[in-house]
Amino acid sequence: MLENPSFAFSFKAYSEKKKSYFILPKLGNINENGIYLTGELISFYDILRMTYFGGYLIITFKNYPLLGKRTASWKIDKNNALVIRSGMIKDIKRAFDIFISQNAEVTRRCGHCDNPINWDHQLETQYHYCNECHSISDKHGLLFSNGELFDICPETGYYDRLGYRRKYEYYFFDKKFHWKTTKYYGGDNLGIEFFHKNILKNLMFLIGVPGTLIEFYKANKGHHPDFTELAEANFASRCGELKEAADLYTKMQMRLPYFPALHYNLAIAYLQSNNEELARRYFQKSLEGCSNYEPTLKVLKYLSEKEG
Repeated sequence: MLENPSFAFSFKAYSEKKKSYFILPKLGNINENGIYLTGELISFYDILRMTYFGGYLIITFKNYPLLGKRTASWKIDKNNALVIRSGMIKDIKRAFDIFISQNAEVTRRCGHCDNPINWDHQLETQYHYCNECHSISDKHGLLFSNGELFDICPETGYYDRLGYRRKYEYYFFDKKFHWKTTKYYGGDNLGIEFFHKNILKNLMFLIGVPGTLIEFYKANKGHHPDFTELAEANFASRCGELKEAADLYTKMQMRLPYFPALHYNLAIAYLQSNNEELARRYFQKSLEGCSNYEPTLKVLKYLSEKEG
């Protein structure tokens, strides 16, 4: 069993705009009681979570943390969090994870980053979601992605295989010359969309054709065997071809009947076609497969707030 580490570290605290509160680093340390920053204790019990972001460690507190005066003055009121930077961020995060895993009655492990996931107050579902690396593992901690990065596409909102996509525009259209290559980070369906939108236009000058074909090939090759129809289903959904998309999602659901992201994608498809009743049904199926699936919980929270 892992023991709580005890060590000292130097750190700087930052505002949400990444403006440092200190000129020189301050001293902090960790022991079994919690984290000490310049001699003031932050109890592990007052911390909701710790998250890496852009080289910084975001310490998010519960509603009413017991903070000393100096620490409270660094607290970001808007987010109820502290932003710190240290050369020992990974060690600090590990100490917190050990505490969480030791004090939870039920824990699970992320199959990608080995992050301990507090499973108290969660339903016993087939899968679990990791808020640290955004991956989905089954209840035994096994991943299905074969090392590929799958997550919600920031450009389209669908669960997909992610990577860098290039949009080639070398043509004359609508009385304007388009002469540029734009780089995006998104899913396979984004690469397919760029192909359909630009291949015929790029034929005018031919320069953008090779790149457009390469992006289309990359988006359609080497798919995970359980997700062979994923990019095509996402693209069909975005084009409003709901029946085709639903058929493709159903094929994948037959292979992975409880996988939350497939139900999530189908729910998004129905939501975009203004069928909120069916959308909610599939969002619920998503949570039945993974009770802590954050993308589904966020959409349901939005729908609830929208209803007032």
